[in-house]
Amino acid sequence: MSVLLPRSSCAKKLAPVAKSAIRTARIFLAQEIQMSREKLSNRRSSITHRIAMDMDGKEVILLITVGYDTSIYPPKPREVFCANFKVGTSLHAIVMDSCILLSLLLQHGEDPKSIAARLTPGSLLETLCNGVLLDELSPN
Repeated sequence: MSVLLPRSSCAKKLAPVAKSAIRTARIFLAQEIQMSREKLSNRRSSITHRIAMDMDGKEVILLITVGYDTSIYPPKPREVFCANFKVGTSLHAIVMDSCILLSLLLQHGEDPKSIAARLTPGSLLETLCNGVLLDELSPN
């Protein structure tokens, strides 16, 4: 048997607490994100790779450029860019957003191997992670 409380008494009592909790969580998350992201130098080494990917039965060639943070040794990948898509298409938006998300994860210190291990095999993000891992040697 469940007990239903009148809406007015529940809402009046819990609304201020919920609003305060949400506000506190937003502030905390904003501070954590700002504090943990590594600032990159203005000029970075980069390497461009050509990667083949299967999209709906068609082989698509991705041209990805991986930017490295050379202020540390060994240099680590910190950003990913991709080309080869017609601007304005849905596929272009998906690829660009995937690169942005992967770059943010790398800048927050995530390892490309651990990211790839958690993703769906053959997915766009997993393919991009594998492209980042193509060159594990330090860039010249």
